[in-house]
Amino acid sequence: MAGPTRAPKAPFRGNARQRIADIGRFPFTPGGRLSIELPRVGYLAGLYIRFAGVLTRGAQDTGNFSDMFFNLMRRLSVNLNIGSALIYDVSGHGTNLLNQAMSFNYAADMGGTGTAALPAPLDETADPVVWQGDPAAGASNGLVFTWWIPIALNDGINFNIGLINLQAPEIRCTLDLQMGTVADLFAPGSTITNSVLSASNIDVAYEYYEVPNPDFVSIPPFIVHRVLEERQSIAANGDQVYTVPRQGTLQRLIHNVIINGVTNHYATTSLRIRVNKTDDVYRYQSSLNRFLSRMRYGHKVPRGAFYHDFWRAADVNATGDYRDTVDTEQISTLESIVSTDPGTVLGIGNNFLDTTREFTQKLSN
Repeated sequence: MAGPTRAPKAPFRGNARQRIADIGRFPFTPGGRLSIELPRVGYLAGLYIRFAGVLTRGAQDTGNFSDMFFNLMRRLSVNLNIGSALIYDVSGHGTNLLNQAMSFNYAADMGGTGTAALPAPLDETADPVVWQGDPAAGASNGLVFTWWIPIALNDGINFNIGLINLQAPEIRCTLDLQMGTVADLFAPGSTITNSVLSASNIDVAYEYYEVPNPDFVSIPPFIVHRVLEERQSIAANGDQVYTVPRQGTLQRLIHNVIINGVTNHYATTSLRIRVNKTDDVYRYQSSLNRFLSRMRYGHKVPRGAFYHDFWRAADVNATGDYRDTVDTEQISTLESIVSTDPGTVLGIGNNFLDTTREFTQKLSN
């Protein structure tokens, strides 16, 4: 006689309460490092990092903010002890580029300086709690930067992919921050002799989901969501070939072109995605890439940035199925080729192609 059958487990969605909690406030030390062990509670879904301080500039100081001033946080990393691999390892500027592609019409610094009041037509100002900055010399101004680190794929239909169980006894998760200095805020050649950061702190919070009883509720799949950034030098004009490592399913590539120490998309003529050395699945002008970014994200993306977004098959940013993603482990080579104009004048040792790679990997149970 057959034994009693067990009722099927309830889905994770709807049976795990979303929560957001502060982790703490920490002093910002220019050029320093900070390692924070995350609370051992819940399924980690994302991390919020906010810098808030005061920028004081001497009257004789000159120069505007750099296009990469989000590198005030030079590096943001999330580490797990499930191996030597990082879950997240991206510069502050790279994180800002990623954040701008995650939802429609969002950029942290979009809409002005973030000061309390600006005259028309600058009435669409940035939210000074999200971003605030003013490089004017001879003044002290509030300075605010925010970054979001996505651990889960998103907050929507794919929210359970990439969650990390912080309550598992074998897991320790840390957020590691490498802090920048005043020089990271300003364009090359700026005079910053008397520019000082003061009263500066870092606030950290995390979004997580409760861990339900696994006897009655299905647990999230064993898939890790990773975002990593690499840099390669541009030694000569022409094709700059980035070979994508054979790791997991590629969702998005973000390139940032730096010429003579500053971001520059005018020097780029075309982009290609090539499979197995012969098949150009994407091949088009750089202007079309910029157009697609404006159309998809609803705002101007930063100078020098180019997005290959393979993960928006539902016509929504950072969501949907994997219709256009690339399983890098099923092909021999995957190359992203960024071509620079032959007439571009290159500096010495200050030309780079930065690449941020977002992908998922299955883990063994």
